[in-house]
Amino acid sequence: MKIFQKETYHRRTHEEAKKITEFDETSLAHISKEIVIRRTVLIGHFIASVFVNILLFVLNYFINFDYQWYPWAVSGMLFLLLIHCSAYFIFRRGFIYVATESIVAHAFLYVIGNAYLFFINWYANINTTRPFPSWSWWILGSWTAALILHIIVYLMIVPLNHEPKEARWLERKVYAEIHKYQKRRNDGSEKLEAQKGGIS
Repeated sequence: MKIFQKETYHRRTHEEAKKITEFDETSLAHISKEIVIRRTVLIGHFIASVFVNILLFVLNYFINFDYQWYPWAVSGMLFLLLIHCSAYFIFRRGFIYVATESIVAHAFLYVIGNAYLFFINWYANINTTRPFPSWSWWILGSWTAALILHIIVYLMIVPLNHEPKEARWLERKVYAEIHKYQKRRNDGSEKLEAQKGGIS
């Protein structure tokens, strides 16, 4: 009876999960409006960054170009703009699971963040005679380990294609064990029937 109840629950949650990808006109209108707003804000962010960076370059050029500080401003604004683009892409893509959205955001931040840190490490020592320091490699290595751990946890959390989409991690593991038990029981029944048929 418990196995039957568990199967019924998972079939129900699986059907409910299918409805996630189905939207009525009101939901589609709300999502479309949100996409338009976010895209407009992103375009505004890009235009503002271009004008501000041009202004900062002009100020740096006419005030004191012996010390070129404008790359710091340009790189910082570019970093923020790329983060903004990543956030827009994630929302526009429409990931169903929070875990998937989290791992994609982590991957974007990993690439953008480490590139920015390597630029800081390089530009801060470009005019010195000291060798290129290696502190950015330590951050890259630690962050890589954290990302790998995140991927492992993600693969454990996100349901597979044959698993119910709405069930929790523990429930899915229990369901998998029940599925294995039923398969062994069915295989055993088939072998027993085959043996009986052979005896008769």
